[in-house]
Amino acid sequence: MISNACQSIFKTLRFLGFLGDSTKLSITDKNGKRRSCLDSSCDVLADKLKMDDDDRDLIVMHHKFKMQDQAGKEFKHTSTFIQSGQSAKSGGQSIMSQTVGITCAMGARLILEKKIPQRGIVSPIYKEIYEPILKDLEKFGVRMIEESERPGGMATASNRARM
Repeated sequence: MISNACQSIFKTLRFLGFLGDSTKLSITDKNGKRRSCLDSSCDVLADKLKMDDDDRDLIVMHHKFKMQDQAGKEFKHTSTFIQSGQSAKSGGQSIMSQTVGITCAMGARLILEKKIPQRGIVSPIYKEIYEPILKDLEKFGVRMIEESERPGGMATASNRARM
């Protein structure tokens, strides 16, 4: 007997067209160079999973952290983001385009305004990068809901979390 998980996988593969002759994978590019399996598969996924004009997308992120304050006491912290975009039919934008596009534009603005002292490829782990971007994203309704079970209540110098 096939498990429910296997049945679900086969159903998905059948829907995507990977279990029949109807889907043709393009294994070479226009110059005849061999393409990767990932690139060929992405073509199929892009076609089968493209959004229609009345579709909306949804982002759900829920991060659970087990943290320790400077005194060694452990506590739990969660960050949650749930938001949907608008359909193209309504004249709106997907939430992915809003979160990715807006964030890139904000980073570019910080570079142009010379507010990022680091050079080269930089991860957004520096306060001068992430703090203004997170603050500006809130103006667009993009923000994580932060919940913490910190010992001793609010953060102080003695119980501030170490990451």
